[in-house]
Amino acid sequence: MDSITIRRLTGTSKGTEETLMTQEVSLGTGPHNTVRYDPTWDRGVAASHARVFRDESGRWWLTDAGSSTGTFVNGQRVTVKRQVNGPIVIELGSKGPKVEVVLPPPLPGAASRTAGGGAGRSQSSGGAGRILVMVACLAVVAAAAWFVINGLGGDSDARLQKVAKNYEAGIGVVIIAEEGTGSPTGTAWAVAPNMFATNAHVAVPVQQALKRGATAYIAINKNPDQRFRVKAAIPHPGYFEERVGVDGKDPATTPYDVGILIIEGTASAVLHTASVAKLESLDSGHRIAFLGFPMEDLQHDGVDPQNPVATMQSGIVTAVTDFWLARSVFQNRGLIQHNLPATGGASGSPIFDADGDVVGILSSVNMIAAMSIEQWAQYRGQIQQAQREAIEEAQKAAEGQPEEKVTELEGKLNATLKALDQIPLPISALKRAPNAAMVNYAQRIDMLEELLKLVQQAVAKGLPGAES
Repeated sequence: MDSITIRRLTGTSKGTEETLMTQEVSLGTGPHNTVRYDPTWDRGVAASHARVFRDESGRWWLTDAGSSTGTFVNGQRVTVKRQVNGPIVIELGSKGPKVEVVLPPPLPGAASRTAGGGAGRSQSSGGAGRILVMVACLAVVAAAAWFVINGLGGDSDARLQKVAKNYEAGIGVVIIAEEGTGSPTGTAWAVAPNMFATNAHVAVPVQQALKRGATAYIAINKNPDQRFRVKAAIPHPGYFEERVGVDGKDPATTPYDVGILIIEGTASAVLHTASVAKLESLDSGHRIAFLGFPMEDLQHDGVDPQNPVATMQSGIVTAVTDFWLARSVFQNRGLIQHNLPATGGASGSPIFDADGDVVGILSSVNMIAAMSIEQWAQYRGQIQQAQREAIEEAQKAAEGQPEEKVTELEGKLNATLKALDQIPLPISALKRAPNAAMVNYAQRIDMLEELLKLVQQAVAKGLPGAES
């Protein structure tokens, strides 16, 4: 089956690209579409707007699916249906979102009445027919080679790299500025032109800082001149609910750890979230990556707030479970376990796959408490010095004493030595370190979709706190 490449030229997911192994593509805001648009931000796009498909003879067609605003190809309105070839630019509604669709060549022998030309004649026999077949075959081979070279039909790492390149302008580091000092707190990414997604545990400190009169902004990856002031920070209301399992256990990580930051301005790249169908099939082994700003215990705090450059890590989904790590139905299977190396600061990073779909938000890391060798040696040296001093004092006290007194002093000394050995490690000396199992957690992306709908409704109604 041939590949179709979709490039979004304008609209909420501007700059994204995906390659599909299909002979039909539907476009619209409805969940059934191959290429989905946001009904709030992509106004004028119908639930079922347009369709590109290949018929039995191998010809490609574009048809309007009954939209009220119309479908345009290369600036001309499609009234019924139109045969198309090669790259075409489809506009959904007058001045609506534009998408480029790169089609494979029509099958050998297909008639060629296209959007850009007149009727053609198919050659089915003779020397001209053989030449046509050879040319078509060469075109298919060339197209396949182009896809492989560009990482669109081959290696998933190359495809992930391409997705990261497309999305890099939509990633930023969240900074709280107070008393002349800016403190990076996490990662955020554009989920809509004026909204960035992050974790609730990143959004809450921003919300509190704004209430104190401090400033918060998002510094964009690889663009030191682009910063967006945060107008409002909204955590998911479910983040604050206490939950325990049937056996009384706490969840492995806090559910609904997602939040939205409303900004002043418009993001130049908006990331595309995964469909419900993809999330339902998400399972162990699915290739993923994240783009964000890990900072905790890294040299120079891992990021230059004045000129941030995001870090990319790739890996796989290791399991998809409920928040108590158990198998469950889709509605409760909201915890994505993965092996992406991360630490504090990467919180809020988008986790995406090779198709460019964001499937989750990185939220927590399995950590252990650790101490450096130097600090451990210093700690043990202090304990051993205290034990030596206790022994010397006991020896002096025992000089010239009767045996009963010496026995009593020995008992006290042993108790002192034991107590010194049991002194706990100083908390200040302990550092968090990733668990060697490298199993970390992410919130499934549809939790963010829930919050996004709530925020968009609040903004539409002009509710306080949603707009400023």
